[in-house]
Amino acid sequence: MREEIHGHHSQAILKGGGAFESLGLLLVLYALTYGPVVVVRPLTATLPLWVVLGSKLFLRDLEKITPRIVAGAALVVAGTIAITLAKT
Repeated sequence: MREEIHGHHSQAILKGGGAFESLGLLLVLYALTYGPVVVVRPLTATLPLWVVLGSKLFLRDLEKITPRIVAGAALVVAGTIAITLAKT
């Protein structure tokens, strides 16, 4: 079982995560406002892969990245690409 984090450290992680999530949404909206959708949307579809990479880099002690998680993220991206290509 994982060791739980309590106190100020967990609050800092939650606040930091919330700040980065908000920043990410603002940047996506900015990109959609000023960039062509056909370029921006495929880039935003790669988000699950970036989350897995970020988890591996920053949450080493908290999150175990298994091949199954990586495969799931890759399938989500592949499915999004397939749907996008089918619409064109």
